[in-house]
Amino acid sequence: MPTCTGEQKYKVKIETLWRPETHPNGFPSGAHFSPLVVATHTNKYQMWSPRTRASKGVEDVAETGNPSRLYQELMDYKKPNFVYKAYKANGPLNSHGEIMNMEIMVKDQYSMVSLISMIAPSPDWFVGVDSLDLCGSDGKWKDNRVINLPLWDAGTESGTEFASTDIATMPQDFIKIIVQNSDTVIKADALKPFAKITFEKYVAMPSSSPSSAFNSSSAIVTSQSPSTERRTTPPTETSTGNSAEKACCSVSLIFLVVALIPAL
Repeated sequence: MPTCTGEQKYKVKIETLWRPETHPNGFPSGAHFSPLVVATHTNKYQMWSPRTRASKGVEDVAETGNPSRLYQELMDYKKPNFVYKAYKANGPLNSHGEIMNMEIMVKDQYSMVSLISMIAPSPDWFVGVDSLDLCGSDGKWKDNRVINLPLWDAGTESGTEFASTDIATMPQDFIKIIVQNSDTVIKADALKPFAKITFEKYVAMPSSSPSSAFNSSSAIVTSQSPSTERRTTPPTETSTGNSAEKACCSVSLIFLVVALIPAL
């Protein structure tokens, strides 16, 4: 696979789509999303993935929304150079169409991005992105990506209702997507996206500073200076000066002739 070069900043916008109007069969009182956790990384790291077991950090986020342990996991994975940047939002997101924006940085082989956020209250359900590669097959950073986020089950709790009593799944199950035949109260709305996320490549706009404008003006003046100097003497003055020189020469010749006549 080709590798994109250099650092690239992306604007990330997450929009919550979980509403009573769109999800009438699965909208509890106090519905919200936990603080978002985001990582940019290589293909040697996975924050979470279908058919794998959740790490302790992912389990904490999916069950309680607490991002602390997962964030520490990301810090640990920076040491073997698997994770480039780690981010966590300052607070939760409301479910009624709230929008949150943030910026992330990818670089060279750290072209993948993963993220996770719990839907709450719930036993262990979350939305997320698993190892999205922002480097295109042409070796150029992708301009933008828009992804609708379905609901996932972390496989760590056995509850089927939003406010189910915490009962650990033993043994721990694999992460799986919640579908219409899932044994959960939300299965009737399972095919509807719960959030939408947009990744947009940041393009720096050229800016003109006062100093650069001053330098540009100076260059113009300097380039015009030679032609200005060549026009210091007006053409009329030059013509007058030539006539005076000719008259002066004529008078001198007459005096010379008069002085030579007696000698002849």
